[in-house]
Amino acid sequence: MPRKTQVITRKVAANIQRLRKDRGLTLHELGRRVGVAEATESYRERGQRKIPIDDLSLYARALSVPIDELMDEPAKKTGDTDEPESRRGLPPAA
Repeated sequence: MPRKTQVITRKVAANIQRLRKDRGLTLHELGRRVGVAEATESYRERGQRKIPIDDLSLYARALSVPIDELMDEPAKKTGDTDEPESRRGLPPAA
């Protein structure tokens, strides 16, 4: 079982990657904004390097989000649900 810090690191990394892509930023551009090399940013987003807690404010500023959005589970898109289609009143997929 992964350690709690590994799970948190992966969650934050995935959120940073998602937010970066949503904003159309490259690894190079985001790395420049937070003061790290493109390769370091790539390692961080893949969860292969820990993101120093002090850098979270840099990421939040660079991505124009509150820090807690970096830590949260990604919000489900409208209509996303874990319920089977039959329980949502939709016909089963063919």
